[in-house]
Amino acid sequence: MKKIVCLTLCASLLFIASLKAVDVSPQQPPSNTYVQAGGMLTTLRLPNPATVPPIPNGRRVDVATADQLLDAVENARDGDVIVLAAGTYTLVETLTIGHSIVLYGDPVRPENVKLMNAHANTNLANTIATTNLDTQIKLIGLDIFSRNNVGVLLSRDTEAEILFCHIHDCEWSGIASLFGVPSVKITVKHCIITNNRIGIHVLGELIVTNSRIRVNREDGIVGRERQYVAAALGPRVAVITDSEITQNGNSGIVVQTGTITNCRITHNGGNGITIGSGNVTGCEISQNRNTGIFVVTAGRDSVVNVTSCEIQDNRGNGVEVGWDARGDFRENTLRGNQRGNWLIRPQPANATRIGNRPNE
Repeated sequence: MKKIVCLTLCASLLFIASLKAVDVSPQQPPSNTYVQAGGMLTTLRLPNPATVPPIPNGRRVDVATADQLLDAVENARDGDVIVLAAGTYTLVETLTIGHSIVLYGDPVRPENVKLMNAHANTNLANTIATTNLDTQIKLIGLDIFSRNNVGVLLSRDTEAEILFCHIHDCEWSGIASLFGVPSVKITVKHCIITNNRIGIHVLGELIVTNSRIRVNREDGIVGRERQYVAAALGPRVAVITDSEITQNGNSGIVVQTGTITNCRITHNGGNGITIGSGNVTGCEISQNRNTGIFVVTAGRDSVVNVTSCEIQDNRGNGVEVGWDARGDFRENTLRGNQRGNWLIRPQPANATRIGNRPNE
């Protein structure tokens, strides 16, 4: 009788223990779903703090290996949201995207989700590339590296949003469009782009917000060519806001038409800004190895408006206005520029100067 009671009691205890185990050990979610609702601050060292977005709506596909990622992209439908678990995804070929999809990693700590391509064949060594026309992609919270080519390469008629990413140490550009392709639209927000040959190397339309583009071996932001004439300048249209473009080996920014606002453009190896038309407002442009702002011609009626900027301690001129170019300069402070604060060609009528310190 005692034996039966003991066995019954033991069975009951095991049953209760099993129920308790189920209660305290729910199925573990993917490692990055803690940001699914958004609202957390990224740990990226950006010019300004930024709150990460939630995982977007769409058909969700979770992946945890490079093979699973390649398969998910190859079999994707428009609107898919591919969620990458924490880890390193070592690619043996370019991750070629042919649909309008989202790749979502860890925007709080992008270094937790690494995409790298170290293929020796440069044709296969881009980390991410688009192929189809009218493709819209979104990359969120990824650490992207290409040992032998481009981090993100965009084809004709592509729109890309690149958010909370760290793109670094690429042999060529961090972000690029195919040469001679002006029909791309790229939005870069809350990103760090560093230690590439060129940071952003595109024609077309470019928006950069709250990002750091620094220590790239050549230019920070530039078009396909570097000759300072209208036909070669790029991006065609750029809006750059609240960003830092610093310590790049050549120019900080080269843009055909631009709106550059509240930016730091400092310690670059060439000009701080080379621009054909548009507006530069509230920027610090200092300690560049050549001219602070170089205004070039971008057409007969083009003009560059520069307002409320600090232009100082550049090794060339503070402001240079080239042949047939025009600038309007108001309420700027210029000082300590080694070759002089102003160089206006071919005659002073090319530049309107009001309320600058100094004004001549």
